[in-house]
Amino acid sequence: MTITKEYDNLFEFHGQKWLPEWDWRYLKSVAYALSMLQPEYTSSDGRIGLMGLTRDQWNDSVARLRFPGGAIPTDPVRSIEAGTYYLAVMRGGWGSPREESERQWLTLASYYLDFDKVLRAKELMGSKLNAIDRGLEGLTPRPKYDALHKFLNRVEETYQQLKKHEIN
Repeated sequence: MTITKEYDNLFEFHGQKWLPEWDWRYLKSVAYALSMLQPEYTSSDGRIGLMGLTRDQWNDSVARLRFPGGAIPTDPVRSIEAGTYYLAVMRGGWGSPREESERQWLTLASYYLDFDKVLRAKELMGSKLNAIDRGLEGLTPRPKYDALHKFLNRVEETYQQLKKHEIN
């Protein structure tokens, strides 16, 4: 498996700007898990661009980041900035004293599903990560729940490979 280095400088720059707590390769792993780093990516559930943003995530990011008119989610520069920004917003919703690995899981689940859905699962089941996951299983149609776990696993596997320099 090979992964392009074409966007590494963008992941590094926007990672440092919006998510300095995260290794930029983790951001790249998110993008790879969603779009395989294809700027023109469109999923069957409406995710668009290299960072696999939903239309609502894209529109919210465009407004908050004040992108110029005509900005499109298939522009890799804008997609990486918007996706990293949106991940930072999601991470901000899951504060301390959680371990960083738990905050990452909750951030990714919020990015993939919806922050409010993950929060609802927490309110229903309690604040422990496995309880939230069980809550999501009950609140989410099975195919989408399974897709969430496939996404989470793919992010982690890709990140571990990037860290080992097996893929760059």
